Amino acid sequence: MSGTKAWARIMGKSRERRLFWRQADRYVRDLRKKVPLRTQLPISGPELDQVPANPGIYYIGRGRVVLHVGMTNNLRRRLRDHLGKGPRVRSSFTHLYLRDDGTLLKDGKCTYGAVVVEKPEIRARAEILAAADPVLWPQHVGKGKQQST
Repeated sequence: MSGTKAWARIMGKSRERRLFWRQADRYVRDLRKKVPLRTQLPISGPELDQVPANPGIYYIGRGRVVLHVGMTNNLRRRLRDHLGKGPRVRSSFTHLYLRDDGTLLKDGKCTYGAVVVEKPEIRARAEILAAADPVLWPQHVGKGKQQST
């Protein structure tokens, strides 16, 4: 199956569905442009207050290596979660990849980028595209916590 046919199959036949994927792709392109900017990860209260509290997609990186790509309903609160320490951390990235120590991100060498995406269906598609993007290819893909039965 050619790449175009595979992409058409993923997008589906619905015009609305194709529109969602196109919009998601635009947000991913905007996020990809931010990777080389090396915006330092905000580590204190006043710096975190500059991050929008809107829903969106984001990445956390170290230099040019993207460590994590995710989506959230509140960008500021999610970054604060990643920077936490201990077993109460609600981030699978911090819990699994950083072994419950988000303070490792506070060394001044970590970067981040974020794009506000209001619509949840587009935000979910944008996260999927960002995780598969060759520039944003993350070292960690969110796994979440498994619920015990």
